[in-house]
Amino acid sequence: MYNIVKCSPFVEHPIVDVAQCDASEYDVTVFEEGQSSNFLNSGIFNLEHYCKCMLHKLFTIPKSKIKPFVQYQCEKMQAPIVWLNKFEKLIDLNRELFTRKDQVIKFEKALMIIELMRDAIEHKQAISGNTFDIKKVKNKLKDYDTVEDKLFYLCEIETEYKQLRPTIFNIHSVPFDEQISLEIDKLNKQEVLKEKSNQKKGALPNTKINSTTPIQLNCNLNYFVDVFFQLSQEKQAITNSLKEISEFIACYVVDKDNNPISADSVYTMLKPSNFDKRPKGNSRFKLE
Repeated sequence: MYNIVKCSPFVEHPIVDVAQCDASEYDVTVFEEGQSSNFLNSGIFNLEHYCKCMLHKLFTIPKSKIKPFVQYQCEKMQAPIVWLNKFEKLIDLNRELFTRKDQVIKFEKALMIIELMRDAIEHKQAISGNTFDIKKVKNKLKDYDTVEDKLFYLCEIETEYKQLRPTIFNIHSVPFDEQISLEIDKLNKQEVLKEKSNQKKGALPNTKINSTTPIQLNCNLNYFVDVFFQLSQEKQAITNSLKEISEFIACYVVDKDNNPISADSVYTMLKPSNFDKRPKGNSRFKLE
């Protein structure tokens, strides 16, 4: 039945990697053999996988625990109303999967709880006056690797604010939607400047970088990359970002077959969550 699941575009999707730690009954985890326990596919979060696990949780959890499950998930979210909307859409998109009587009852109860939770959160936000916090949004942006993901998240938050604009707000502060627009403008300007900078670098005549003979490996790429991972993440001996390290390796190194190396592949190996991409145990090149 899970082969025909229609996905909802969740922006936030907290999960528990059961290969790394124990999960509670309200955590979203894998449920089938062969599924990636960290929900990553080539370093990218598998949204379809998450949607299937959400529906499986709804199908298998007792009716009395649907509300605690939704509450537990909302507590993990920066923008719980956005998540509730996506959960509601996921259920609506997959109505045809709820065929048995007990499944239909869960379907209807989940929608009712989503509506009640949404009303409760909106009421609490209106009273507190802290519905949308730009500091929290900026911290959340750090979780996204690409400009596209950051812009997507900002657009979601901006739309949510305009739909649920609170009646109580601080008249002495900059409106939240204007703050979000400023963040979007900043990201777009930074991308334009970065593109211009890259074009200038590409237009330079033959430089020392272009004339340097690349280093050829005599081992598998992931073993070499793991050395940089240790220096950067474990020893803190390198201060550059993982993206910069990836581009450096791609620029100066070729694999053992003398083929160019992809910066994206290196970045995937360097990401801390992708431990399965790097050598383990005694097979690593250990740095003392």
